[in-house]
Amino acid sequence: MQHDKRVTMLASSLNKTASGGNAEHTVTPVIDGVTAQHIYRPSTVKMVSDALAESTDSSYTIVPVGGLNHLETGNRLISQRWAALSTSQLNRVVEYSPEDMVVTVQAGVTLAQLQAELAKNNQMLPIDSPNPYTTTIGGIVATNAQGLWQHAYRLPRDLVLGLSIITANGEQIKAGGKVVKNVAGYDLCKLFCGSWGSLGFIAEATFKVRPLPECRAHIAFSAPSVSAAIQAGLDVHGKLLEPVYLVTASDPEPALYVGLHGHEKTVAWQIDEISRIVESLGLSPTDTALSEDGLRHAIVATSSKVVVRISAKPTDLPRCAESVSELGGQAVYNVQTGIVEAAFDGVAEKMPQFTALLKDILPSNARIFWKRVPPSWKATMDIWAPRPGNAELMRSIKSAIDPRGLFSAGRFAGRI
Repeated sequence: MQHDKRVTMLASSLNKTASGGNAEHTVTPVIDGVTAQHIYRPSTVKMVSDALAESTDSSYTIVPVGGLNHLETGNRLISQRWAALSTSQLNRVVEYSPEDMVVTVQAGVTLAQLQAELAKNNQMLPIDSPNPYTTTIGGIVATNAQGLWQHAYRLPRDLVLGLSIITANGEQIKAGGKVVKNVAGYDLCKLFCGSWGSLGFIAEATFKVRPLPECRAHIAFSAPSVSAAIQAGLDVHGKLLEPVYLVTASDPEPALYVGLHGHEKTVAWQIDEISRIVESLGLSPTDTALSEDGLRHAIVATSSKVVVRISAKPTDLPRCAESVSELGGQAVYNVQTGIVEAAFDGVAEKMPQFTALLKDILPSNARIFWKRVPPSWKATMDIWAPRPGNAELMRSIKSAIDPRGLFSAGRFAGRI
């Protein structure tokens, strides 16, 4: 009885009322079939600090949540008793200096909300997402997630100038700052970017922003095969051109997609050059392929129970395409980064055979990240498959920053 009373007191000390339009307000968070026992919605950073400082119940694990876009990704929680620490009420732009092109926002600000604010000054945050109205800044930083624009604008960890983080004991720490160069030392920003909520609660983030491009273009070329589209993309990638993305998709038809940002004349020149290159290789312009937004949703929106992210050398993508096709999958191939997002149907009951076969037929240097798998698979697999030695290093970092194992216990690589 005392155990439950402590948890109830902690929950009641925070703002549990819902307001606004985020999906998180109306949907109870569920991880691998286990529903959150409590949802904490603090409206100030101090409330987060106070709640964590007063928490003494280590049987509950705390999972930071935002737009609920990534709850299906991650290993199984160690504890079946978990509480969601929501950023839904932490949704303010803290400071914005258009002249310095620097912005600081709370973690619950959505990407669409931030882009709308920046657009008033003809600026943008160079990060894209398939779900900008539910994707939060905290989620972007925690997952280090970037979309089609990764090659041109890099990952969130490369764009973050500073972070405000609340540790498991309620202490607020600042990493980085508001300038591009900071005092030498260990870069805590890069440590927390991509930590998937396993080290602490990301409360605020500071970014360097960019001017909006004068012109944007999205063009598509149909191809006789996925491999032909990839090869054409590789040829374009080898030229002195600057597409924001070169992406191949297998559905609804094999096609090469090209995105361009820049001055109007420069974009027009690049379209002519790219068209000349790919048409000489047998591709042709098409108006029936996916839009830019449709391309972002090609794999994210699938109902497939198994979705994997494969990282390979760009030159190995034709072989990856053969492997995915052999297993009956649909995929999107980023020619510039070597990243493949692939979805598979009809394999949910074949975990050992499927995982072994996929690893066997992919190029030997390819890395696999299991973004979506049936919960039953997670009993025997680490969805991150960390490299040998990395798991111990991450476990040591976890022990130093979160010695009680309060945050997202078991979900991250190495089951930390």
